[in-house]
Amino acid sequence: MPGYTELEITLLSRMDPGSYDVYLVSSQPDGETFRTIWGSAQLDLQHLSELSDDIRLGTKDPKVTDYSDLLSKGLFADQKVLTFFRETLSSAQNQGGLPLRVRLVIHPAALELHSLHWETLRDPQNGSSLFTGAHIFFSRYLDSESWGPVQRRRMDKLRALVVVASPSDLSLYKLADLDVAGELARATEYLQTLDPEPDMLASHPATPVADTKVIPDTPTLDNLMAHLRKGCDIVYVVCHGTLKDGRPVLWLENSEGKVERVDGNDLVDRLAKLEQPRLVVLASCQSAGSGEAVVGDGGALVALGPRLAEACVPAVVAMQGNIAISTINSFMPVFFEELQKDGQIDRAVSVARGAIQAQFDAWKPVLFMRLKSGSIWYVPRFAGEDPKQGEDPKQGEDPTHDKVDDPWSSLLSYIENCQCTPILGAGVSESLVGSTKEIARSWADEYNFPMSPHEREDLPQVAQYMGTIKKSAVLLRIQLRDYIQGELLRLYPGVLKDMQHAHLPELMKAVGVHQRAMNAMQPHKVLAGLPFRVYVTASADNLLAEALVEDGKQPEVELCPWTENRGMVWPPSVFEKDPAYKPNEKQPLVYHLFGSLSNLDSLVLTEDDYFDYLIGVTDNKEAIPPVVRDALANRALLFLGFHMEEWDFRVLLRSIESQQGNRRLAQFAHVAVQIDPEEGQFINSAGARRYLEKYFETSNISIYWGSVEDFLAELQKQWSSNGCAERFQGCD
Repeated sequence: MPGYTELEITLLSRMDPGSYDVYLVSSQPDGETFRTIWGSAQLDLQHLSELSDDIRLGTKDPKVTDYSDLLSKGLFADQKVLTFFRETLSSAQNQGGLPLRVRLVIHPAALELHSLHWETLRDPQNGSSLFTGAHIFFSRYLDSESWGPVQRRRMDKLRALVVVASPSDLSLYKLADLDVAGELARATEYLQTLDPEPDMLASHPATPVADTKVIPDTPTLDNLMAHLRKGCDIVYVVCHGTLKDGRPVLWLENSEGKVERVDGNDLVDRLAKLEQPRLVVLASCQSAGSGEAVVGDGGALVALGPRLAEACVPAVVAMQGNIAISTINSFMPVFFEELQKDGQIDRAVSVARGAIQAQFDAWKPVLFMRLKSGSIWYVPRFAGEDPKQGEDPKQGEDPTHDKVDDPWSSLLSYIENCQCTPILGAGVSESLVGSTKEIARSWADEYNFPMSPHEREDLPQVAQYMGTIKKSAVLLRIQLRDYIQGELLRLYPGVLKDMQHAHLPELMKAVGVHQRAMNAMQPHKVLAGLPFRVYVTASADNLLAEALVEDGKQPEVELCPWTENRGMVWPPSVFEKDPAYKPNEKQPLVYHLFGSLSNLDSLVLTEDDYFDYLIGVTDNKEAIPPVVRDALANRALLFLGFHMEEWDFRVLLRSIESQQGNRRLAQFAHVAVQIDPEEGQFINSAGARRYLEKYFETSNISIYWGSVEDFLAELQKQWSSNGCAERFQGCD
């Protein structure tokens, strides 16, 4: 992604009427250079409100200019604030014309400022509109410590949902019918570059869209929630909206196709319990055949914007007040076309607003966002690669590129010559029952975890607290087993319908079989099909061994005896039972470093457990069999399913580096697969990415930014297309 100069403007309440404290923070693209200043703003809310009542009606009244001048002069009334803004803008321009990303933050003590039309702001020196073009991006930024991280999806996996509601009895409420077929056609055209076949909820009867055979479901609240539960990234909504006692109301349909008024607050409450879409677009509706030049919803949908953001939706685009049909029809195609280029929502809004800047209502599209990076999708790639290469393999190709230095070429060679050891983290199995972060959050809520908010997603820390409260390591592990068992039964009722009383290993095995049958690129299935001799896993499940058996192999499973302090009786080693056993691609070894759910006492779970593990394997190097030590010290390592900033990976890496013979590690190029740092998890996700790249560079680890599924699908593709399988002759 290109670099940005960033400016965050925070407005806070003061005792004097109309006077507000202003806190400004500017930062450079390196994420490390910051400047800050305090100032004040003088905002005449009464006068602005009077002007707002006029300009929101959608007429070409010159009071739009009056409003923007009054708001701009008020925000920049303090010379210190104006100078800081001008210097930040000049700094961006002096660095090769870098874009300036402006985020407006309104403090909870100044909520009345949300009603102001900040998108009308003008440059106080030359009077030009600030936020209509590709040089200054603007969003109303909303932040909260209670929000979880936003995990982005890769661009070609985005899923969209279009909702168009025009109940059959709108005329009883003096509301016009909507042009359902037209709205569906327009929405499909807007979204075609991101999702060519979006799901649809629309009123019936509806004319089929273009040449598709899609028959939309009825836009009821239950159908909407059902589609949201399936997971979608972009939701495009067209319906009537009204305000009731200041609360937004959406006019959807009931099962009979008649009006069902849905309280926006109720919708937000239900949405907060699901995986939220990355982007919601609330478009003003167009009447069927009415020929009206201006459309609107009384401000209901834009009032819903902040509420959706409060429900953790990362970005919401809405229209503030009545807006010309021609303006919407010009804005939306440009917005989605620009969004497809790099996923930067605020940039796409600004460019689209620039495309309509000649319109009197160009300021009316508004963006509420809580993404500091501004992006809703990512391009999987190795660190240092041009992200655009992920969009088009022909782009950015360098014919002089040395293939020897290509991470893929090196990795394939290592695997083909039996010189690679995959190391699996818990993230490889996240699709089964969720992440360790979700388990930690659930336990933290249940047991009123009292520590810092950012520690609520750290399972070792939350487990340490629970173990202290319960005073029983045994009960803690039983609770983990019961939690996972309950989640499996909840998430896979169809697969496990006759297994309600089965034990956890049986449940996990059944779900694993189902997942591998449904997905040819399921991670354990791909790994099982590659010729590894030793698999090292920090995951507690047995899914890998079961996938190996399914692939026709005969794996041996071994636990690392990391402690003797509990009186733990470890199962006999396979090397004791069969001294002649030597792992190979047909009879591989699956070595569990941090225990297994099949043996609860073996689990490394709490902070103390991780300390004991590190001490145990460091003091007693013979605890790990020579075959495994060799696989960790004399092979290229492939780390999958770890968050490299977390405990399990740091402890694992330190224990590997402490093994005898580890000096040979520097002779290999290692790979770690890591999803881009999540929004909400770090103060500066771009800075976190740079830090991780530098940190692991000293260990000769190349970072692949993407999901485990992304990486393994590409690995499988390259293994097959490069003829590696045909050349492979087995290992000695």
